[in-house]
Amino acid sequence: MFKRDFYKSAKGVYALFFCLLVSFTGMGQQRVFINFNVPVLVEEFDAPSKTWPEVRSTENVFVVDNGDYYITRTNPVTPYAIMAQWPNKVEEFHLKTSMKMGPANKNQSLGVILMASDNGQEGLIIEFNRSKDYRIKAIDGNGYRYLTPDGDDDGWERTYLLNGPGKENILEVKTQNGEYDVYINEKYLTSFSAHELFSGNFGIFIGPNTRARVDYFRVNSTRDAEEFTSLEGRNYAQMVKELTEENIRLRNQIADQRAVISEYTAGGAAGKINELETIIQNLEKQLSKANEDKLAFKEQLEKGGRGVDPELSSYLRETVQNLIDANQRLSNDVQSLEGENAKLRKSLEELTLRFLNYTQESEIKLAEYRREKRSRDKKGDEPVSTKILEEEPEEEISFWSNQTLEVEPETIWEGSLPKSNFMPSKTEK
Repeated sequence: MFKRDFYKSAKGVYALFFCLLVSFTGMGQQRVFINFNVPVLVEEFDAPSKTWPEVRSTENVFVVDNGDYYITRTNPVTPYAIMAQWPNKVEEFHLKTSMKMGPANKNQSLGVILMASDNGQEGLIIEFNRSKDYRIKAIDGNGYRYLTPDGDDDGWERTYLLNGPGKENILEVKTQNGEYDVYINEKYLTSFSAHELFSGNFGIFIGPNTRARVDYFRVNSTRDAEEFTSLEGRNYAQMVKELTEENIRLRNQIADQRAVISEYTAGGAAGKINELETIIQNLEKQLSKANEDKLAFKEQLEKGGRGVDPELSSYLRETVQNLIDANQRLSNDVQSLEGENAKLRKSLEELTLRFLNYTQESEIKLAEYRREKRSRDKKGDEPVSTKILEEEPEEEISFWSNQTLEVEPETIWEGSLPKSNFMPSKTEK
């Protein structure tokens, strides 16, 4: 009797311990715990709006009908993305929507799109089918990466939290700093990470041969959408690549302008200085825009990288700092070119003034000679000496031939930017 009671008691303790362990493990998987109490996008589908498109074609029908967004896709092979016409800036949010699939086709699927870039090359899709499976996909260029923790080869994983065809399913996604929690019918389902995305647009994903209704689509955040300074779905790697390419392009432009100045100084094409000034002004505007983009990127990193892991964040900070330093050197190059241009203009003005003075002086002397000659001819005297015309003219100073412009070779940026001096120097022949 004692043994049996002890066994029952021990079994109860074990069961309690197991339940607590499962409970705490499930709670530990959740990663987003903040409150999202500011509505930023609320669509109840009570009437047509500009946010969600209305389409009637041979393959698609998307219309507001009886308080729902009625969507049908008849293409038997390919899915379709219905994107909200609302450029999203929020980076942390709580998305909640109510969806219901029709009972017709057993291969139907339906879901939401979030963090989608404008070009459709990046983003996330969370979808479910009528067999009570779900999957999470990351859009990767023209393909997908499956993020479902224990999905099959196609990324599908079974969950009994889903209701069947013809019944409502409430899908929720909470995200902050690149971490995502997913809920089905107000019960926690799973979590995953996607640190490479800052923000992006929302949409509804409809699979082939699918008929469905969406009751509402609501997005809450921690503050108003206007308060976010989003980088619009672009990831760190892409931004570093673009900034690096822009850096190289600007440096090549400056090298070209140095070569043009060198050509001017060698060939005496003074009339092209105005054209050079215009080119430098345009280059300055491009550098200013590049600096603004880099500063915005740097601010994002200083806020903690928006969920980027520490190692990557450190590397990106160093990379961005290198790019910013390089841009500063490029700006210095532009200032140097402006200074060189100013010297060219000043020397040209001095040369022009000396030429005019010399011409004026020569004309005065020639006029004096002619008056004296006419006076002597009338008196029958000997012609005046031509000494005045035989005087040695002042040596003409040629600015163009007395100056050369030395240009150091450029080094393409690879990883870290060289700290060589790009400034042109003058040497007297």
